[in-house]
Amino acid sequence: MNWGLLLIASLFECAGATFLKLSDGCRRPVATVLFLSTMTISMGLLALVARHIPMGTAYAVWTGLGAIGTVIVGIVVFGESSDRGRWACLVLIILGVALLRWSDGTPSTRGEDSAVNLSVDVGQPVVAPGMAEGEPFVVHP
Repeated sequence: MNWGLLLIASLFECAGATFLKLSDGCRRPVATVLFLSTMTISMGLLALVARHIPMGTAYAVWTGLGAIGTVIVGIVVFGESSDRGRWACLVLIILGVALLRWSDGTPSTRGEDSAVNLSVDVGQPVVAPGMAEGEPFVVHP
């Protein structure tokens, strides 16, 4: 499910980039609002996904898929160049995204929440993982 949400976030990122182009430097209000809306949704989904997929992997996949989609939209909709070099670069991005997806064997990709609980009950001793009970908890700036 998380990888599916990441794909949807990437689609919204691609839509956001497209609306940014259509906004003409934020001079067209409707396209500007659509740009801001799609990017907000995209970033929100990325934030949700990053709770379960390592942030570096999630961000790289999000930007990679968004870049691929944006280049394709540029070619199809805006008539941008579609030479072999651009397609070769897209293939390399696809390969990189696929390798990131399948090479990440960290526990957080197996459904575990990667967030760290930093809550402290007032008046209770603080014991962090790996600390012996009674060991002083010191935070260095």
